[in-house]
Amino acid sequence: MNKSRLLWLGIGVALFALIAIGILVPLLRQDLEATTPQARSDAETIRKALARDEKVITLPADVDVKFSRVDDGWTAKAMVTDDDLVYLAQHHVVDRVFFKHGDVGKRGLLALSREPITSLRMFRPEIEPGALAEVAGLTGLQILSISGSPTIGDEQMLYLTGPPSLTYLDVRETGVSDKFLAHIVGIYPQLSQINLRKCKNITADGIKHLARLEKLRHLNLNNTRMDRAAVKSLAGFKHLVELELVDTGIGDEEVGLLKNLRLTILELAEDPLTDKSLDVIASMKSLRRVNLRRCKELSEAALARLRHRRSDLSVKTEADPGDRKGEIHDKQVIDLFFDVEKERERKGKTGSK
Repeated sequence: MNKSRLLWLGIGVALFALIAIGILVPLLRQDLEATTPQARSDAETIRKALARDEKVITLPADVDVKFSRVDDGWTAKAMVTDDDLVYLAQHHVVDRVFFKHGDVGKRGLLALSREPITSLRMFRPEIEPGALAEVAGLTGLQILSISGSPTIGDEQMLYLTGPPSLTYLDVRETGVSDKFLAHIVGIYPQLSQINLRKCKNITADGIKHLARLEKLRHLNLNNTRMDRAAVKSLAGFKHLVELELVDTGIGDEEVGLLKNLRLTILELAEDPLTDKSLDVIASMKSLRRVNLRRCKELSEAALARLRHRRSDLSVKTEADPGDRKGEIHDKQVIDLFFDVEKERERKGKTGSK
């Protein structure tokens, strides 16, 4: 009886060992493969790409960029290609996409057209000629950002023909001109916010077209050159409530042209204003916040009079906590709809006040 038990026990141990070997050997092989010089090299390349999110690092041809889910959106900080966008669309429901650096063509955008995508944000992308025509197929799109690439201009952007559902357009730091501004008025009638920061090729001739956008509420013209003619065009924007004119070179005369706008927020930091502008600002009854940081010609006495006269007006003259030496950085002027990390920083600052 004891011998029989020992026999069956031996058989059981042998079977367990065979099963364990069958499971562990593939895992060990996979682990060994992951420690090969090529695998270690690929992993290091990816690590560097993620760490240096302002640098373009080309990944090996056989390495897939994996998107990660962050704040209800899909994001990737390494170089993105059409293959990555196709893979993402095949394996996930895609509603919002953001990536820094990418080589994007028709195939990748076409793959997204089959998804319920509402937000597409691309920072410093390389775009295949004509590929932006596929954006019209993203029928539920509300937010579109193509930014940070001065070499992308009208030749590429004029391929945009929709969708008409778009409410937010960000083309900051691109080479678009007045021709593009005239173009978007006809295809994006629902636009409520436009970011043209550092778009150096736009003039008064282009800006005046935007007055036809009846739903436009927020316009960012920071770090552009605004002459008297350009600001005079803005005076016709009757529906505008937030206007950003940081470092545009406008002076007292140009501020006077804005006095009849029903603005609630006006950004004038780093502009060569004098105390005369403060009288105009005080007369703008709808205004609730004005940014006058680094307007060096303003006197403390005149600022004190403005605050006394308009106790309902928030007058900003100093840097937020965390700014280096009072400088205005990209993170402070980028729109809240874009870049998840910058959005968190802005929200944190708001909560600390």
